[in-house]
Amino acid sequence: MHKWVLAGVFSTIIKLQFVHYGIAALVGIELLFIGSLSYVRNRAYKLFMFSHITGIAMFLGCVS
Repeated sequence: MHKWVLAGVFSTIIKLQFVHYGIAALVGIELLFIGSLSYVRNRAYKLFMFSHITGIAMFLGCVS
């Protein structure tokens, strides 16, 4: 284990609100990434559109 985990720094930092927003924004960006894969775009265009609309809404909601 890392020293900062054993010292309790991680459990203190993960409770902060801006960290929660950052994690949610990262999930939104990951939706964009996964939805942009050519397999998803070519096979399931509706999933592509849904992932982009949802992902950008999550990202913008978290960073604004």
